Amino acid sequence: MDFQAANSTNTTSCTLLSSGFDYFVQILLACVSFLSLIVKRYVEKPRRKWKIFFFDTSKQIAGMAVAHVGNIVFSFIFSVHGENPCAWYLINLILDTIFRTLFSYLLLLSVEAVARRTGKTVVYKTGDYGEPIDYRRWLIQLFIWVALVLVARSVLSLLMYPVQDQLYTAAEVVLSPFNHVPNNGKVEVSSLCRFAVVSHRILFFFLISR
Repeated sequence: MDFQAANSTNTTSCTLLSSGFDYFVQILLACVSFLSLIVKRYVEKPRRKWKIFFFDTSKQIAGMAVAHVGNIVFSFIFSVHGENPCAWYLINLILDTIFRTLFSYLLLLSVEAVARRTGKTVVYKTGDYGEPIDYRRWLIQLFIWVALVLVARSVLSLLMYPVQDQLYTAAEVVLSPFNHVPNNGKVEVSSLCRFAVVSHRILFFFLISR
C-alpha cells in the first residue's frame, strides 16, 4: 500500500507502507513497544506471573494492532482527494492517543460496571482469569477489548469527518517546516510519525496494561 499524494503547491511524498524499509520500521516499532511491556512487568509491584502477563499482553497487542491499522486505513480514506496522507496519519495518531485511548478505557470501565451489576464474573474485572486460569474468560476479555477499540476508533472517525478541513490545516501547519527539506521532507515526516507511534504505544501500555 503506497500512500502518496500531491497538492496544488508542491508534491509531498510520504510513505507509510510502500517499501521493505517501511515494513521493517513498523516491525521495529512493534518490538520496541513490546519491550516496554517487559520493562513494565519487571518494575511493577506485585509482579505478574508470566502466564498472566502473556494474557494481559495479548489483549493489548490485539487492541494496538486494530488501532494502528485503523489509523493507517482512515489516513488513506481521508486523503483520497490528494491531501498528504502523512498529515492525516499524524492527525489520526494524535487524536487516537488523546481521545480514542481514553474512550476505550471508559468503555471498558462501563462494561466492567455492567458485569458487576449483572453478575457476569467472566468480565467482572479485566485481567482476572480465575483460579485456576480459565482460558475461556481470557478469550472473552480479548474479544471485548478489541470490540471496544473498534467502536472507539469508529466513533472518533465519525467525529472527525465534519471538521476534517480544520484538522488537515492544523496538521499542515505542524508539518510545514519540512516542506523545504530535500525530497519534501519524506524521511523526516515519516520519522516524526513513527516516533509519535512508538511514544504513544509505550505510554498506552504503561497506563492500561492489565
